[in-house]
Amino acid sequence: MVCEMANCFGTLGTKINIVQLNYILHPNEDEDISQNFTKVFSKKYNVYLGYETEKV
Repeated sequence: MVCEMANCFGTLGTKINIVQLNYILHPNEDEDISQNFTKVFSKKYNVYLGYETEKV
């Protein structure tokens, strides 16, 4: 859900930052697909993997 919302707002010109505790986006999906998705998404938006959000 986070990636879908990020993509939606990103296409409107919003600066996107995704903070993910895991080291990959969509970790429950197929590993190859998850790795490629993370790679492509990281080129388009600011993706911080392996971090926990403390406050916004």
